[in-house]
Amino acid sequence: MSVGKNWLIVMLLSGFVSLTEAATLTPTGPVQEVFSTSNIGGHQAQPGVAVSGSADGFLVACADSGDNLDTIFYNIGSQSWGTVIQTSPGTTNLIQGPVLLSNTTTGAMVTWLSDTIGYWEGQAFAGFTDDEGSTWSIIPLENTSLAVVMVGVSGTPDGGFMFVWYDPSNGATPYWVWATYNGSSWVTTSPGTITTPTSSVSAPALVSGTIDTGFMATWIGSDNNAYASYTNNQGGTWTTQQISTAGNLYYVWIGENANGFMAVWADNDNNAYSSFYDFNTSMWSSPTFIASNLASYFGWVTPYVTGSDDSFVATWIGNDSNAYATLSTDNGATWNSVQITSDGSIANGNGIYWNWGQFVGASIVSDTVLFTWADLSGNAQSRFYTIQGLTPPIAPPATLTGSQMYNNLPFQRQSVNNLVWTASPSSGVVSYNIYRGGSYLATVSGGTLVYNDLSITAGVGYTYGVTSVNSNQEESSAVTVYVPPK
Repeated sequence: MSVGKNWLIVMLLSGFVSLTEAATLTPTGPVQEVFSTSNIGGHQAQPGVAVSGSADGFLVACADSGDNLDTIFYNIGSQSWGTVIQTSPGTTNLIQGPVLLSNTTTGAMVTWLSDTIGYWEGQAFAGFTDDEGSTWSIIPLENTSLAVVMVGVSGTPDGGFMFVWYDPSNGATPYWVWATYNGSSWVTTSPGTITTPTSSVSAPALVSGTIDTGFMATWIGSDNNAYASYTNNQGGTWTTQQISTAGNLYYVWIGENANGFMAVWADNDNNAYSSFYDFNTSMWSSPTFIASNLASYFGWVTPYVTGSDDSFVATWIGNDSNAYATLSTDNGATWNSVQITSDGSIANGNGIYWNWGQFVGASIVSDTVLFTWADLSGNAQSRFYTIQGLTPPIAPPATLTGSQMYNNLPFQRQSVNNLVWTASPSSGVVSYNIYRGGSYLATVSGGTLVYNDLSITAGVGYTYGVTSVNSNQEESSAVTVYVPPK
């Protein structure tokens, strides 16, 4: 979280206390239309609008009613949107929406179903771009089996991607494919299957993860419970666990942050729940209630979840056709919810904009969250939020001491407050900020561990704070000291 010199503190007696309110989602602008083509939804009318972020910006993608891929890029540096790019994947690969996105340092991967098989069913395809959507390399993932509704995708920092879907024609089995780029073309493994403890899968299989943490796939079994399967060898082996027991679930989405995986699902009473998989314990938590009154059209309820650093953000569509989101910074123990829209304009069961596969997309970059969705007119809408109150991902100096001394100058004696601290235990510290009485005073280099304040009044005590700053301009909380007058 970038804080800079807007460090907010309150002075209580002889020290500083950092503000400790729970982290919240705060809007930074109004709802903004990003596609105005009025034809989002794809041939099979699934109006999801996907978004995935990187350090450079956010890529937004959806399928239009002409079975094309529509994309647009938001540049974080210039804080501006580019132009809409429409791409035809080819006559045999026409898109059934919605599409899903995964962004890495090497580029972005989008997935979809071909519109060549039947209603809600098709062959799994993917497309890769390394130029913000200007050009795409089309990758067939499977030409013989079927996939239903969605193809899950998750990318790794080195440019590999894991794909997951389920095939209703072959025992309703979840499939996976691992793809890497060899310098000239994409190389995919043959589709493999994930062993399920139930006889079949009844909802899309999705995936999240990286090479370092492994991948977690999720789906709903034939007993209508949520299941998750983990691999740490690029799909070579999978370990499956049941993560719900209520037996009345629909979609289950999966996201990841630095601490573990988060599964979010909805039941047939239109309630949303979450469960957290801890990297340290390799255990799933008991389900936690998130929200009620989710929209349900034709029996499908589709909450969504994404993660970054220590945060998770989940979204859903309310039964009032508005978008909602909730934030957790304690691995799902508590959730803090907000309403994103208020005009009831989210695509629902009216007309061709059926809600099968509809979701409110979300992506987090640093402390910025971009939400995307389709409205009733088939346009793509978005809104930016910021996560406020996050614990900075950098530690302050380990200790801080202060004392008042005198400089004996010609004809006068000058009072000086001398501050000395030990280095922050965090790596990558490039500077330290010094504050006096809650106001910014000075900055010194990361190799400097002392500061002399010459601008004090004799006979007055002062409270100081010192914070650490890294190369991303992320600032720690403060270590504080009170220097009494001498």
